[in-house]
Amino acid sequence: MTTAIETLIAGFSASENEQAVKPPPALRPVVQALSVEQRPPTVCVGCPQSLWFKTASDLRCYCRPMHLIVWSRDEPNSLTDCDQLHSPEETQ
Repeated sequence: MTTAIETLIAGFSASENEQAVKPPPALRPVVQALSVEQRPPTVCVGCPQSLWFKTASDLRCYCRPMHLIVWSRDEPNSLTDCDQLHSPEETQ
């Protein structure tokens, strides 16, 4: 028989494990088509709000919430974290 405290502890442990084991975001289609060596080292590669596009000579990422080009080969800003990735709703 488990006590109420043991039940509470088990519940906290389960929720901590669920938060800790968060799968990596899926790569955006344009980035996914690139070879591993060509993929930019930025968290934007998996962000549902990023809009990646390429031309014959360039690859760029437009951030919809910030209304900015956040990554390009000319300005390779390697963002390491962003509030959008921690947003509870992931709108596409």
